[in-house]
Amino acid sequence: MAMSEKADDDKGKPLKIIDLEIEGEDDNVRHQLKLNKSNLEKVMLHSEVKDRPVVIVSVAGACRTGKSFLLGFFLKYLETEEDEWLTENDTIKGFEWRSGCDLVTTGIYIWSKPYIRVNKSGQKVAVLLMDTQGIFDNQSTIKECAGIFSLSNLLSSVQIYNLSRQIRENDLQYLELFTEYGRLTAEMSENYKPNQSRLIFLVRDWPYPKNHQFGETGGKSYIRSVLQVNRRQGEELKNLRKNICSSFPNTDGFLLPYPGMAVDTNSDFKGRVNEMDKKFLEYAKRFVSYVLSEEKLVTKTIDCLEIKGKDWVQFVSVVVDSFEKGPLSPKSALDGTVEFWKQCVIDTAFDLYEKEMEKFCWIYHGKKLPVKQFEERHDMIRKKAIQQLNDLPKFRDITDAQVRSLFSQLESRSKAKHDSLLLDIERKNEELAAEFRKKALAFAGTAAATAAATAATVAAALIRK
Repeated sequence: MAMSEKADDDKGKPLKIIDLEIEGEDDNVRHQLKLNKSNLEKVMLHSEVKDRPVVIVSVAGACRTGKSFLLGFFLKYLETEEDEWLTENDTIKGFEWRSGCDLVTTGIYIWSKPYIRVNKSGQKVAVLLMDTQGIFDNQSTIKECAGIFSLSNLLSSVQIYNLSRQIRENDLQYLELFTEYGRLTAEMSENYKPNQSRLIFLVRDWPYPKNHQFGETGGKSYIRSVLQVNRRQGEELKNLRKNICSSFPNTDGFLLPYPGMAVDTNSDFKGRVNEMDKKFLEYAKRFVSYVLSEEKLVTKTIDCLEIKGKDWVQFVSVVVDSFEKGPLSPKSALDGTVEFWKQCVIDTAFDLYEKEMEKFCWIYHGKKLPVKQFEERHDMIRKKAIQQLNDLPKFRDITDAQVRSLFSQLESRSKAKHDSLLLDIERKNEELAAEFRKKALAFAGTAAATAAATAATVAAALIRK
């Protein structure tokens, strides 16, 4: 690996995990999602990520409204790990961005470097940053843009909806696709809990601080006023607000000042902090802490299951696969979620069996493990894993045959692990027995030699007498 590539890997870089490709010609143009699984696995199967819960912070919103620029602040905060993480001499770098009107990000990117943090529960989690293609670009249909935004919501645990100046009615309508997914999930799930992810409405260049002050407090009051249902609204608008509130119970708002002319209009702007407006910097720093401080970190969950890095690879894969088979729709998203859930519940139950059996076997490291004790422990832990699978929440549309298939797969994987461990135990037991026999023979030989020498000494003494 070249030195520059090694340095990039150490610092991190944006990796495209989902691309929006154009297929067809003229009136038959269709945008197709394509998964870059290699890039996805580079990040999520990292040794610090694969077995840890993940916090996926995603920024989505209108084209060219500074999403990637904002993510640069997050990177600076995560890299510095100090109270004074931003100074006038700093430069905001990271995801590709530039001032102007051209689209930079296409598809969905994730930052290659994970950041390990401890959440309010004392749990170590992997924090990852995600950047999406802009909504309202001139290359995608409204339905496709809504689908991309819905996908961003589906994959993240913290969704920042990046908007300029105010929240308009059509901004809320882009959430409708995801709220429909939430409704379908609720109908199918036996123990449905509303989406536990954070949805943060970030309004940039906020022009009305006298009505709602900059920051978190003003953001919350503004969001309440926008989502409030009143008599003047038609049924469609009322239902939209009700669906958003029920689908996103963990909704926040934040109002950010204008960053200054240098950021907004200077095509040569390179991210220098000393060129940004002081008021903007004050609230930008507050916003970053508001999103990434320990007490605010939210891990990704799906229907009560906490998702680890290796699970997220599978989840992204099945969801994108579902979208590839049909339109970007709530039904496609739900189909992908159900397929992922099937595999995830098996993996969760099997992991319990595997870890407890390996832990039990390790107790006998260097000692003989009686096969009878091994079989008794196997039977006990197997039943425990089956019970866990039985207790996990299930989707109502899962048939009895599919449920039986889940238990059959768990039994098959557990038996394969059992057989592998048993072979290893029998081999080690035989090695220990052979070593014991070797030592016993050596001891017997030594004892015989000692006895012979003693007898010879006694005989010699008797002869001398």
